[in-house]
Amino acid sequence: VAICALLTRAGYEPVYQVSCRDRNRIAIQGDLLGAAAMGVRNVLCITGDDVTAGDQPQAKRVFDLDSIQLLHTARIM
Repeated sequence: VAICALLTRAGYEPVYQVSCRDRNRIAIQGDLLGAAAMGVRNVLCITGDDVTAGDQPQAKRVFDLDSIQLLHTARIM
């Protein structure tokens, strides 16, 4: 978020990438609110990769939202 805010102040239009993986909706909403407060207007919402597909298949998945739910959440905020 911070680098996007700096780029926005410098006159650029950065795209803030938000991944749902390993984060709950409260943390994601906090980051979206912070980004909006700092003037960041472009957001790319992605679900993120499933951790069990990697080299730690026993890892617990944490997906409170998927990308569609994240889009809805960002839109109504």
